[in-house]
Amino acid sequence: MKKLERIWMYGVTLFIVLLLTTTLYILLLREVERTDKVVEDTKREILTLFERAENHVETLAKLMETEYVDPRMPSDTIKFNQKEDYFAIDDDSLSWNITGLGDYKKLSGKRSKEIYSAYVVGELMEYLSAKEPEIVWIYYISNGGFINISPYVSSTDYRITVEDYSRPFVTLNTTYQNPTREPVWTNVYLDGAGQGLMVTVAKPVDIAEDHLGVMAIDITLNTLEKLIENVEFRNAKFLIVSPQDDVLASSSFDQKDEMKINRLIDVLPLGLRRHSIDLSSISAEERKMINGYLVFKKNLGETGYHIYASVSIWSLFLSQFIAIIPLILGGIILFTFFFKRYHKDQLRYILSADGMKFQKLFNHYDHLLLILNEKGAVLGINDKGLKLVTAQKNDVLGMMIWDCPWWAEVASYEVYFKEVISKPEGGKRSKEMMYFDISGESKFMTVSISPVYDDTTHYITNFIVSGEDKTEIRHLEDELDRYKQKQ
Repeated sequence: MKKLERIWMYGVTLFIVLLLTTTLYILLLREVERTDKVVEDTKREILTLFERAENHVETLAKLMETEYVDPRMPSDTIKFNQKEDYFAIDDDSLSWNITGLGDYKKLSGKRSKEIYSAYVVGELMEYLSAKEPEIVWIYYISNGGFINISPYVSSTDYRITVEDYSRPFVTLNTTYQNPTREPVWTNVYLDGAGQGLMVTVAKPVDIAEDHLGVMAIDITLNTLEKLIENVEFRNAKFLIVSPQDDVLASSSFDQKDEMKINRLIDVLPLGLRRHSIDLSSISAEERKMINGYLVFKKNLGETGYHIYASVSIWSLFLSQFIAIIPLILGGIILFTFFFKRYHKDQLRYILSADGMKFQKLFNHYDHLLLILNEKGAVLGINDKGLKLVTAQKNDVLGMMIWDCPWWAEVASYEVYFKEVISKPEGGKRSKEMMYFDISGESKFMTVSISPVYDDTTHYITNFIVSGEDKTEIRHLEDELDRYKQKQ
């Protein structure tokens, strides 16, 4: 019966541990999938902005090609600044402005028509600038040396220069660089009109085989950062990165210089910086464990950019561990219940019909006799022993042997009992101890402790404690010593 009870108790404990471990594992898997969904939703939000910008660029480029007709623009619309050799509309009632290099009147008829087309397209630029607050600039830059830019900015604050033709939105959209004439996204660069770091989507404007210029839309890095800085999920860190590993946006980089292009290595969490090369090994739409971080990678369509999200695996583990604390507490309560039940069954066996013969022998013993469990708690005490130490059975059962109220030197006896029970390899141990009777008089007994082993498992199941009163013998010895001293 004892062996079965022990197996049952251990089985319940193992079941609880397996249940908690399995539950934690399932919760972790679900949390990883939830994190992946948050990353995917963030990706869709960013892609939506990029796709709108691409659609607007294509619409404007198509309109630019369609509106390439005979000019009907008022002759006094464009003004020439002879001193600085440029021309501009500079009409602040408009929501766009055209500036160009040299004298407008010296332009060819083809370029004059192109300026008119740009003037007409400016009305749509005005509409899109008002509709799309995320877009900082919309412009058409012509190979003929002029630009139409919206929102309005005066020529004294910004006008086209020769240097603008070396910027990536122009160089990436030549017939050689972009033969498909699809929208192209640039790497990060510093805006010439003072709006800080940005990226551009641009599309060539062609009529037949004639490459006229480029239609472009700018989005600042601050705009992209706003899309990820409010994503709060398990302390996940988000990054938008270009193919050149330049950072477009980061949710975890506080000390930013808005005029400096940051590299991926600068903004990674410390635990990932030495493993930045491993990020390039992650395939699109994949997640990978790197140095204690779970890293997600998502490609942002045809832009060439990608989004990284990293979250500490310990952060995920801790969040789910906290979630199962009620289950852990329930398991502890359940374990305690079965543990106590096991020891109660031990006592019940002693008092059962099968144990009556043992009980008679137990109570027939003339001295103190106690049965302890393997931890030192009292499971039984004989009747004659109760009379000897003047105690009540219900007060003693379940009490640790060193806490029993009759011991005189509690502190030293506690150390002794704990040592014997924790290290029972020496077999039976005996020691003379002092105890108090009902009148409070101190008396002496020899206390012996013997371990009891299970026949099958050879584990200690109980301890037998016997105490034989030696008070009279001790008094006789004291009298004898006094007599010898008188002689």
